[in-house]
Amino acid sequence: MSAKKRKPKNNNNLKYLIGDMGFEILLAIEKGARKKDTIKLFSGVPMECINGRLPVLIDLNLISKINEEFHITERGIEFKKRVEFKNKI
Repeated sequence: MSAKKRKPKNNNNLKYLIGDMGFEILLAIEKGARKKDTIKLFSGVPMECINGRLPVLIDLNLISKINEEFHITERGIEFKKRVEFKNKI
């Protein structure tokens, strides 16, 4: 494996990789949830799943962690828009 991290290019692959709960976490963060407890309240996802998926979302550059708070990235916003658009069709 190369030193560069591979990022899934296909939105379907990325959605399957993070799963429905990962997508719910992403939506919660976009809606303003910044801490793990707030993410749990907004998303309804169990804390064990939040703890497991946050590092994945960070590694995929869909969210970032700044001063113990989570924020959606530009890549995360674009990914969310593409998934929601595809689901409307």
